[in-house]
Amino acid sequence: RFGTVGISYEWLGSRIDASQSLTGESERLSTELALGISHGFNVLKDVRSSLAFGYNLKLYYLDYGRSAGESGDGSDGVDLGHAYTLGVDVGVLASLRNRVWLGAYMLNVNRPSVGTTGQQRELPQKLSAAVSYMPYDAVLTAIGVEKSLSRETRLKAAVEIEVYEQRDLQLFARFGLWSAPNVFTAGAGLRLWQVRADYSILIHNVLSPTHQFGVLYDFGSKK
Repeated sequence: RFGTVGISYEWLGSRIDASQSLTGESERLSTELALGISHGFNVLKDVRSSLAFGYNLKLYYLDYGRSAGESGDGSDGVDLGHAYTLGVDVGVLASLRNRVWLGAYMLNVNRPSVGTTGQQRELPQKLSAAVSYMPYDAVLTAIGVEKSLSRETRLKAAVEIEVYEQRDLQLFARFGLWSAPNVFTAGAGLRLWQVRADYSILIHNVLSPTHQFGVLYDFGSKK
């Protein structure tokens, strides 16, 4: 009745190992947090088509550690401070006959910034749009474009194949490519009753591989 609500927590930090620290102890360099709440709902839905709208409210928090100071080991350094701001994302998703989907997503539409007056930096803004088509019941394809301000346009393509299904168990295989930079992705998904587990690996042409995991429990569906 009121749509779907979700919450998210993201954390990224950097530290120096004790073996590399001048003080002989592990030290925190920076911490980035993003706490979000999401809400999505159907604007229109009938037997053949649907139109949904959604938004995210995210609180971004950035905290730096201490400076090296005159000694160079941080013992006489100063606190470099912290900052926080609020970002708003919006998105729309339309479907036709459960075979074609068209979606668009705008990150940080309110142009949030961090920093003191005169030294503020805006958080990145990004526009993504994609179309997805299901030629067969067990195959889902997608192609999209992603544009960040002051950055090269990125193209993406992906396919998901349902490799096994029996009663309440489904297994999926996924493959994808994107440009700028060139990245290959592969993954697998499992759906058992109301639990979904997903894994993917991103292979970069320079950086080491990135592994991603996800677990989801659906309270509103029995399949």
